[in-house]
Amino acid sequence: MTRSTIAAAIVRGLLALLLVLPTTVQAAPKIHELPPSSPWHVHWGDNFCLLQQTYGKDKDLLTLRFLTFTPESGYQVQLIGRQVSFDPSKGTIALAFLPGPESQAHAQLGRMDSGERTILFSVRIANDLREAIALASRLQSEAREDNTPDTADSVIPVASDVTGLAIKLGARAFQLDTGPLTKPLAALRECSTSLLTKWGIDPAVQAKVVSRAHPIDREKLVRAMQAVYPLGAAQMGKQGRVNAVVTVDAQGQPIGCRVPLSQNDKAFDDQVCKTLSKFAFQPATQADGTPVTSYWTLTTIFTLN
Repeated sequence: MTRSTIAAAIVRGLLALLLVLPTTVQAAPKIHELPPSSPWHVHWGDNFCLLQQTYGKDKDLLTLRFLTFTPESGYQVQLIGRQVSFDPSKGTIALAFLPGPESQAHAQLGRMDSGERTILFSVRIANDLREAIALASRLQSEAREDNTPDTADSVIPVASDVTGLAIKLGARAFQLDTGPLTKPLAALRECSTSLLTKWGIDPAVQAKVVSRAHPIDREKLVRAMQAVYPLGAAQMGKQGRVNAVVTVDAQGQPIGCRVPLSQNDKAFDDQVCKTLSKFAFQPATQADGTPVTSYWTLTTIFTLN
């Protein structure tokens, strides 16, 4: 029994976090398997870190990117290429970190400045089995605090067990042969750890945090985020996705908010940080209960119905 199999059994048995695709009767799409055409490369940005590898070649070329801002297990994943086209009315986007199960991807479609199509979604990948179980437990606890109902089973991939990434775009499917992600993601975390000092956080202190910083009233924060849509953006029919990092001091006060990499109209970024600056936080603590300066991250998606 592999570690992924064990993780799946344990996490499915104990925790329920992400929506798994319902079973439907439909023809299986032909899978286009693409081998890597470049080595992994990490870009050390001023406020973000980017891990990238390309697959296939010529018209079949696809670029896979993992984007992060803090040394955590959560990543923004971006797939870029001509083949990344999708009509939401004709199906769903699904993904699987092989050999794990398939799940629905709550993805955003868009275009790069170069004109290439792209999809963007969020994932969590653990370093090892212990981290996978701890992470699933924490996410379930946060879901209870937010009054988010558990709906289905979930398996958090373990980096060393991953062999590839399978993506279905409606009737089309791709498999990127990534190989184990242990070393690439370790390099990405090294980069993201270096960002902490720029935000007034001591990496050595952060490494000893056992209780993370978090908003005292999560439900109130969610309501506040949902209550205001930037007027100008709404009038122009714009939608947004904001990744924000809040520095929280030892007294639980937000002393800094930043959007490390803006992906849309700046009005969305400003609105998120304005809202976050008004909320009190429970500070991060070390094992002996000492509160310390740390951070809290949030991804907010603005959509028009």
